[in-house]
Amino acid sequence: DADNSGTLKYVRVWYGGADIGFDPTNPENSGNEINGMTFGGVGSGTILEHLEVAFNKDDGLEFFGGAVNGKWLSALFVDDDAFDTDEGYQGVLVRPGRQGRGSCS
Repeated sequence: DADNSGTLKYVRVWYGGADIGFDPTNPENSGNEINGMTFGGVGSGTILEHLEVAFNKDDGLEFFGGAVNGKWLSALFVDDDAFDTDEGYQGVLVRPGRQGRGSCS
């Protein structure tokens, strides 16, 4: 859990994401979209600070497992969750912010 995958500081992702599994019976959401930023099994030695995702097709930031901590993360007007965690994520998000439709799950 102490893995160091590097540093991300002052990174913005706008108008990202795509529907990669288009379903004509459910054109709004096929359930197979790309997140703004995805972290899989990233450890606590990694630094995430001042990250922003805006106007994304799916989740703003999603964490699958791992123990990375994040500070000053924001998700603005994303189409699904602003922040999403899964697979036993154990990190701490300090001062996350969201605006618009996205929820925090």
